[in-house]
Amino acid sequence: MEAIIARATKQYGPHGIERYDGEATEVAQLTDILQGASLFASEKLAVFRDASRNKALWEALPERLLHLPGGIDLCFIENAPDKRTKTYKALLKLAEAKEYPELSEIDAAEWLLLKARQANIVLPGKVAQKITRIAGVDQWRLSNELSKLSAYTNGAPITEAAVDELVEPTSEANVFALLDAVLGRQTEQLERHIRVARSTEDPYKLIGLLSSQILQLAALVYAEGKTPETIAKDFKVHPYPLKKMQPLARRTTTSEMQMIATTVAELDMATKSVALDPWLLLEHALIKIANR
Repeated sequence: MEAIIARATKQYGPHGIERYDGEATEVAQLTDILQGASLFASEKLAVFRDASRNKALWEALPERLLHLPGGIDLCFIENAPDKRTKTYKALLKLAEAKEYPELSEIDAAEWLLLKARQANIVLPGKVAQKITRIAGVDQWRLSNELSKLSAYTNGAPITEAAVDELVEPTSEANVFALLDAVLGRQTEQLERHIRVARSTEDPYKLIGLLSSQILQLAALVYAEGKTPETIAKDFKVHPYPLKKMQPLARRTTTSEMQMIATTVAELDMATKSVALDPWLLLEHALIKIANR
């Protein structure tokens, strides 16, 4: 992806690159976006991320793509697009599609170190690993985080303290940290992670993601010899988060897993039926699991 952006920047100039969050883009905006020329560039590349998560936008694209003016290239970045949709099939007819496997945390950290060296940014290997643990393995996001950290340190080496202060954890990282603390019975760390999540997360989205990861954890606990790759195919997810969760599964017994799953299911029902603060419900459920 970064290579595509780099080539496009050389071709169109820095003002010829436009980036859009597909989930937040409205159909009404397409007319303005899909115009070839602007005041600052005669040609441009418009990059959409996760457009398939926006059903209205995704369904509106095929007709708009048929009438695309000259002077504009489009790039759609999708984690798991539904290949059965009309839009996906239309894109295959009109464009080139490439699949890139998701990086592991180790590969992402190595890529980040290379990116830092190319930009003459001092980034210790241990700090690079911490960034990928917190921010995930998405290269676009990692590149942005590196630029932010470099500006903050102003030529000095990037430190773990700077990462703690500036890098916002992904929702997945927040949930994994909660699970790690809960399964390790580390109540003090659990309370700290909840405080962090309160400042950045929507509680209902976080609880939904927690339920999803608990289901994957249960699949690992009851795996009966199945590999993360096999389980990933069953769940139609990437094997990376399952591999990351394996150490948590190894320290969880089947009886504990039953109690954990029941508690999280009760939490999910309570958030939908009880008029209480969802953060209080979440904290109560997680502390109950930690004290099992």
